[in-house]
Amino acid sequence: MVAKRLPDELLAEVEKLRHVPGIVFADDTSGRVPRVAGTGIEVWEIISTYKAVGRSWSELQAAFPWLTPSQIRAAIRYYEAFPEEVEAQLEEEQQLLNEYETD
Repeated sequence: MVAKRLPDELLAEVEKLRHVPGIVFADDTSGRVPRVAGTGIEVWEIISTYKAVGRSWSELQAAFPWLTPSQIRAAIRYYEAFPEEVEAQLEEEQQLLNEYETD
């Protein structure tokens, strides 16, 4: 069963890569995750900040001065194309943070 799923998952990744240039997928403890190409930064990290600064482009750039505008735009385009996936990652990260804070 796993062997059947793997090609389907890879095909889905290829379609996402074609849809949003500038994004790559990497292995993480929770599975495969979208990252900004050329960085170790996951899309959810940029989107979390994007939402925290009220979607202000200038504040987002100030928060990630080492990223190029095209790298930041790639993360936003990925979020716009696959919002449910990114929102699920944001929720998971928030749950982990909540657990950490209560320990």
